[in-house]
Amino acid sequence: AWLGGLKKQKGKEEIQLEKDEPIYRAGVMDLSICKDSMLWVATNGSGLIVKRLDQEWLLDEKYGMKSGVCNTVLVDTVEPIAWIGTPRGLAWITQAENENKPFQVRWMDQKTGLLGNDIRKIHMHQQQLLILSTAGITVLDPYRKWETAIPPSIILTDLLVGDEHFPLEEKVR
Repeated sequence: AWLGGLKKQKGKEEIQLEKDEPIYRAGVMDLSICKDSMLWVATNGSGLIVKRLDQEWLLDEKYGMKSGVCNTVLVDTVEPIAWIGTPRGLAWITQAENENKPFQVRWMDQKTGLLGNDIRKIHMHQQQLLILSTAGITVLDPYRKWETAIPPSIILTDLLVGDEHFPLEEKVR
């Protein structure tokens, strides 16, 4: 959780966003900035806030998000994609051509290949998306066409740290 809150500078005045803008009152869980300076803010109840200069969009349940709680956000450095972890699965958001609805929201959950729905952290490592949920880690190819195929789940049974193997007591389902 974001303990200090978000502030914006207006002239010489510093404004606490939670007081000035109601969508920030739910609290900030995570944030990420993409290469075109677009700020992605995951909140604990208001959904996902996307800001660029003087433009701001709220991606909430009305917009297509399955949850107003967004635990984590990762902006891709290669493709114009943002990955959002929620208690109800993984959203991936791409830019759309529609001025009224400039983002397209798609979903993946346990039924379509994730080990668990409650996504806590997302990390990109060597062109693989590592998705940490309360049920385990799912490893995905982030540039695959998700609409046509169910991605395979990776189940960790052994952990290698340096040269030392650590077998996991319980296999993650």
